[in-house]
Amino acid sequence: YRYLRILDPTNAAPAAKAASKAIDLEGRADDAYVTLGVLEEKRGDYDAALPFFLKAIGINPRNAEAHRWAANIYRHRGSDLLNEYRMWKGAFDAAPVDSFYREAFASFLADRFGDYPQALDLVQQALQQKPQNKNLLWRSANLNQLLGRHEQAIHLYREIRVLQRRSPDALDAIGHSFTFLERLDEASASFQTAVAMSPFRPQSHGGLGAVYARQ
Repeated sequence: YRYLRILDPTNAAPAAKAASKAIDLEGRADDAYVTLGVLEEKRGDYDAALPFFLKAIGINPRNAEAHRWAANIYRHRGSDLLNEYRMWKGAFDAAPVDSFYREAFASFLADRFGDYPQALDLVQQALQQKPQNKNLLWRSANLNQLLGRHEQAIHLYREIRVLQRRSPDALDAIGHSFTFLERLDEASASFQTAVAMSPFRPQSHGGLGAVYARQ
């Protein structure tokens, strides 16, 4: 019923009724509380939804979905980053080999929490399973660049170019890392290749201009 509610909101009532009955019968009560929380979240009542997810976690701390939904509620609140972190970490700890939770946690760490080293560790774990995954390679390359590991970043951006030959984004990123390393001729060549590939790309022209200014 909860899934059917996506198509027809009138299924919310049968979903709630079934979840309540499951709780009374002690049949996967944690998942039942997640259902009740999702129903409230879909109504936009985040304050009503959160206790259901926390109840599910209290019953079963290994319920990754309960942690994930709770993290999203804390995000909607906008002022409870530490609890959002705890929920995402709880989701990952509950299912550490599940790439969905691991990559979601890494995204949170990189984009919201600012913990680049921990995010990079998670991405590197994921790359061991999916070494040719372009999204993971991009994430790893960008994190290495943010951490000032420019040689490693350049290596990864070049791996991306092997998988995606026409990628001015990767060429620009390589150019920026070469600029930070003061290898200005190589930076210029990378930006120029990006300009030749995409003549109206402002980022490439801006990067090339920065190189000329330094020279």
